Amino acid sequence: MYESICSNCHSKVFMNSPQLGDKKAWTPLIAEGQIVITAHGFVGVRAMPSKGGRADLTFNQFSDTLNYMVNKSGGD
Repeated sequence: MYESICSNCHSKVFMNSPQLGDKKAWTPLIAEGQIVITAHGFVGVRAMPSKGGRADLTFNQFSDTLNYMVNKSGGD
């Protein structure tokens, strides 16, 4: 899911989106906590559209993909 959806913004500089693996960019987001970061991304926050612009994503699909991104970017 990351490769087909999220990488469109999170693997290149796009509207200041945190890049996969960029611990400095992800640290303040991770500090918000898993519930907050998941909720913000799912409903849309800052420049990110709801569910990354994919209305067909389930909450579990979104959450699992976000967990992957957080783990690759300095989270536990």
